[in-house]
Amino acid sequence: MIFDRTGRIDLDWGPISLHLAGRAVFFLWVTLALLAISGFAVLVSRKRELVTRWTTWALIVPVVGLPIWSGRGATAALAAVLAVLAVLEYARLARLARIDVALLLVLAIAYPLLAWLAPDLLEPAPLAAQTHTILAPSCPACG
Repeated sequence: MIFDRTGRIDLDWGPISLHLAGRAVFFLWVTLALLAISGFAVLVSRKRELVTRWTTWALIVPVVGLPIWSGRGATAALAAVLAVLAVLEYARLARLARIDVALLLVLAIAYPLLAWLAPDLLEPAPLAAQTHTILAPSCPACG
């Protein structure tokens, strides 16, 4: 592991090689510094609620940060996983019909994948949603 004044990170561990530079590395250092400073303050306060909240943020950093720093594919996968979890929770709370849950699950997976693989296909999506919103009340089959 090599650290220099530019903030680059160069890791060479056998078959694993990681070379990072630029804004992503800057935000990594800022995030780690903020977590360290706030972690010290939380430790000094000894408040259970603050420890729980700080721990949550400390766990969010690698779960969200690593896919984002890894690239668009990993970020799309993270977005799809989070969208599926959100749809399942919403469907449970709202007691949605199975067909609605199925449609939302397809969209939860399709949107991040399309954003990654074919972002141009998402340009008409807001227009399609608006058209459906306008036409749905006049369509008895649309529910």
